[in-house]
Amino acid sequence: MPSSKSGGITGPDERIEVDRLNKMQDQGIVQHSMLQWLFASLGPIYGILLPLAGFVSFFIVLLLVFRGKGPMAAASLILVLMAPVMIGVFAYLQGIIESYYVVAFGGGTPDPNKMTEFLASAMVAPMMGMLFSVPSYFVAVVGTMARSFSSKEAKNDNQADV
Repeated sequence: MPSSKSGGITGPDERIEVDRLNKMQDQGIVQHSMLQWLFASLGPIYGILLPLAGFVSFFIVLLLVFRGKGPMAAASLILVLMAPVMIGVFAYLQGIIESYYVVAFGGGTPDPNKMTEFLASAMVAPMMGMLFSVPSYFVAVVGTMARSFSSKEAKNDNQADV
């Protein structure tokens, strides 16, 4: 007969999993979804700053692709495309410094589970920075290719008119 905590699960594998989850709940260990963990790892500052940097980068790339002229447009594209990634790298370094701070001033032997949690959380920000910069890269590549093809066609039309 199933217990009230198991919710009617009767298979042996399911019972083991339910027992494990019940034991974790009794110990005060709470499981979170991956999305909750990502947001918690970023924190409020980088949770706002990274998407904002991705949006601003995308908007500036659009302006540079459609309105930019001369050699400085390409240099500006390179600078603007890297903004979300650089913010993510800065957040990564800050997270690594915090994890070493815990080791240095924790008193005693550091808990390996806490250390891996800190390191994994620190690696979330560069990953999110790269994800937020993908649309900008796509627009930059497609836009510069389209501009290069249209400028070649314009040169060919001008040479044919002469």
